Amino acid sequence: MVRRKHVSQFAAVTAVFVIFALTLATLPPVTLAKVSTTVIPVGSYPDAIAVNPTTGKVYVANNGDNDVIVIDGSNNAVLSTIQVGTAPAGIAVNPTTNMIYVADSADNNVTVIDGSTNKGVVNITVGNGPGGIAVDTATNMIYVANSADNTVSVIDGSSNAVVATINVGNTPQAIAVDSASNTIYVANNGDNNAMAIDGSTNKVTSNLTTGYGPTALAFDPTTNKLYVVDNSDNNVTVVDTTTLKADVNVTVGNGPNAVAIDSSINVYYVTNSNDNTVSVVNGTTNTVTQNVTVGTLPDAVDVNPTTNKAYVTNNNDNTVTVISGAGQKPTSTSTTSKSTTPISSSTSTSSSSSSSSSSVPEFAGGIVGLGLILAVTALMVVSYAIVRRSSTPKA
Repeated sequence: MVRRKHVSQFAAVTAVFVIFALTLATLPPVTLAKVSTTVIPVGSYPDAIAVNPTTGKVYVANNGDNDVIVIDGSNNAVLSTIQVGTAPAGIAVNPTTNMIYVADSADNNVTVIDGSTNKGVVNITVGNGPGGIAVDTATNMIYVANSADNTVSVIDGSSNAVVATINVGNTPQAIAVDSASNTIYVANNGDNNAMAIDGSTNKVTSNLTTGYGPTALAFDPTTNKLYVVDNSDNNVTVVDTTTLKADVNVTVGNGPNAVAIDSSINVYYVTNSNDNTVSVVNGTTNTVTQNVTVGTLPDAVDVNPTTNKAYVTNNNDNTVTVISGAGQKPTSTSTTSKSTTPISSSTSTSSSSSSSSSSVPEFAGGIVGLGLILAVTALMVVSYAIVRRSSTPKA
């Protein structure tokens, strides 16, 4: 016979397991971190993009149409089209002054746009083949990489006049600014390196080792890391600007072209033109967490750190892909809201960037299943113990 004392103990244990399982099953669903993409039609051959996080406006330079499209980041609606110079290849925004600067590569000038009126203010003559462009919001200086004459033009944003021309390496293609230290970084595609420039003297202070074919730069003021896209190596060189030495090389997709950082969540985005993807990289671990499928021949990318959205230009599709949710942590929620937008959209939850219009998967079913498994397991263990003791003769 089975002793009643043991039966009571096993019954108590079973009850605890069942209560625990039921508690898990009634917890709110945990929504998995998801990535959603939205596609916005723009002009011909969109070649550059910039976001004003203060106004939420997104500016797209259409190289084939010689214009800039203004997008409302809150609803993805096209607000305005602004004519600029020939073959715009670079664009930058000063969120403090709400001025936009467009590098017109075939005209050798920079078009200045007033963001409050969406009208061109002035054209500024710079060097030959301007492309990469960046703004130092602390000094209101604009830096333009002139790829055809190996120089950087310095524009005073208060007077819209060129105040200096700096000789750099071969085929400078990109510019990044560290406003805190007043340091400007230039990627020299022809020399496979980058240079640091002292903004107070406009002198080159050091050379930085990169990979082959550096095409883009981005600086993270939170971590003091400089990210250099090495197009020929299919990787990103991460440079510690405090030591001016490379920390790590991060392998991304094929034909990386551009990089943008969301400092608020320490995530950076790299466009892979040959894969039609964007690599989402964790800035803490420097590991690729997802490869998001976008349009054909993705080129430029910029981020709004306020909304955590990334905007990618797709050259061959004449579109912009908006990426939402990348790098964000799972969140607990009791209900699932379904967003609506007039632009085509899709949702991806896998690291392989597969797109789907299905509802957002949740971990609620997993918790219910876990609870049931625990309950059944507990019952099986108790039953087995009871049967075993029943078959054992008393001493």
